[in-house]
Amino acid sequence: MLVINQDEQSEERAIMLIVHGGYARSLALQAIEAAKEGKYTVAAQLQMEATEELNKANRFQKEVINDNLVAREEGRSVSLMDIHAQDHYMNALTIIDLADNFIELFKMKRGG
Repeated sequence: MLVINQDEQSEERAIMLIVHGGYARSLALQAIEAAKEGKYTVAAQLQMEATEELNKANRFQKEVINDNLVAREEGRSVSLMDIHAQDHYMNALTIIDLADNFIELFKMKRGG
């Protein structure tokens, strides 16, 4: 049986936060491109998928935050991987919010 220690679990959670956050960001950027081309149905679908990925990332974010609280209680420092993962999550959140606004602007510009 494979035993994973706490540090390995924490690192895996951070990696999953990066993966889902990065994918959410990518989908949101694709949604902006689709809206630029007047493909609003595609843009809406991509935004929905981006939000689903962000929700997945959010579950890992909560675990990463909890891992860091435990680490601090034990006198350990926050890992750079966790900080990097949080950056990915926050960037995804920002891009998704911006994409919503860009899509609406493209619709208004084209009268869509």
